[in-house]
Amino acid sequence: MTFTYFTDAYFHCPDELAQELTETGFNLVELVAVEGVGWLASDFDRLWSDQQQRERLLAAVRKVEREPGLIGASSHIMAIGTKC
Repeated sequence: MTFTYFTDAYFHCPDELAQELTETGFNLVELVAVEGVGWLASDFDRLWSDQQQRERLLAAVRKVEREPGLIGASSHIMAIGTKC
């Protein structure tokens, strides 16, 4: 039986991505959530369209974007490294 999926990408857990980076000869500088948890807001579109609410949302996301327990809640994560 053949299954067709929407993607053939690999979905990393945050700690797996960090480990993969170091295993390939990089020093991990930072691991961050790209979207962060802001997308979980039920009224995201309304918050984003209001400049004051957008700033509040971004401030909240910035407070937790590097929190290890919350990085995986983002749809995308980014590992930043330097070559050893």
